Amino acid sequence: MRDFGSGTLRERRPGIWQLRVFIGTDPISQRPIQKSRTVHARLKSDAKQALRAFADEVQAEQEAMAAAVPTRTFGQLLEEWLSHAERRLARTTFETYRQYVDRRIKPALGGEALSDLTAHQLDQFYAALQDEGLAVGTIKLHHAIISGALSQGVKWRWLASNPAREAEPPRDRKEQLSIPTVGQVQALVQMAQTENEDMAVALSLAVLTGARRSELCGLKWSDVDWAEGLLRIDRAFKVIAGSGQVIGLPKGDKKRRVMLSTGALDVLRRYEKLQRERAHFIDKEWDPESWLLSYNAGETPFRMKSLTEYVSRLGKRLQPQLEVHLHQLRHFAASHLSGSADPRTVADQLGHDAQILLEVYSHSIPERARAAAEHLAAVAALPG
Repeated sequence: MRDFGSGTLRERRPGIWQLRVFIGTDPISQRPIQKSRTVHARLKSDAKQALRAFADEVQAEQEAMAAAVPTRTFGQLLEEWLSHAERRLARTTFETYRQYVDRRIKPALGGEALSDLTAHQLDQFYAALQDEGLAVGTIKLHHAIISGALSQGVKWRWLASNPAREAEPPRDRKEQLSIPTVGQVQALVQMAQTENEDMAVALSLAVLTGARRSELCGLKWSDVDWAEGLLRIDRAFKVIAGSGQVIGLPKGDKKRRVMLSTGALDVLRRYEKLQRERAHFIDKEWDPESWLLSYNAGETPFRMKSLTEYVSRLGKRLQPQLEVHLHQLRHFAASHLSGSADPRTVADQLGHDAQILLEVYSHSIPERARAAAEHLAAVAALPG
């Protein structure tokens, strides 16, 4: 078999020749795509002439097909991909993708023809997002959406390859989130107790249970098991564009039971008494299915955003240079729990994977590190 430029020629048996013309590479398997034809020719020169005519015919056919297919834009692919993905994604995930596409990706790249989109354009887009001040994680989510849409476009054969594979979104800088000290946490709760008892209870539960803000706001009084001393976390709020705060399952659809300390139970008993008094004051029958964290005896729950903003403001008032975020209280709980329990127990308490707990939520506490160093020195008993 010999190669004749745009095709190959092989004599299968005397006077019968197989012609092959290559028209491209399959974007998925990377195997060559070809067309073949069998011709009768006594002489090899006649077979070569037939191969050239066949190659011209295939080329004309491919050009006609390309002209018949309208040029698709990246914006069109994004819309088709979102429609395709909507049935496979959780609602909140889809809403997030839709928001990112509409807000930044389509305005910047939607008008580009798929055949013209390059990795360089994507890198420029990511750099512009970074200049805008977006976090690395947020830019990487933009990249994941773009790459997902382009990968689907390759599967649909709307384009030959995915340029996002060659693009380089910014890398994460592994900076460990700082956690407040014991004294700072105590001061935060004490300050809240002097001005907003409801918020003080929310902060106390965040510290004593390590629950997420979405889970705290989703608690009901029926979730408290007084006899067993535990808290059932069966639901959580999610923020959905256009719908606001909507109740659903906890993160990962994982319900769990959180053991409560004596102090946590005391906080809840005092707060339940306050809520019952409020219900009596407004002539409302106490309902054990009412929301636990509430300003109006359980009729409406806390808003997650209000809880987050309150903690940040409180931290600034306590110490202007101190940046405290509600999620840091979850890290505080994880780090201090890790000092007294095995990773599996802590992970179950927090509703997280044990490996993620070790990588993300467990922080080194100076006092514990110093104690560990002293313990190691005592065991080794090396001469001074």
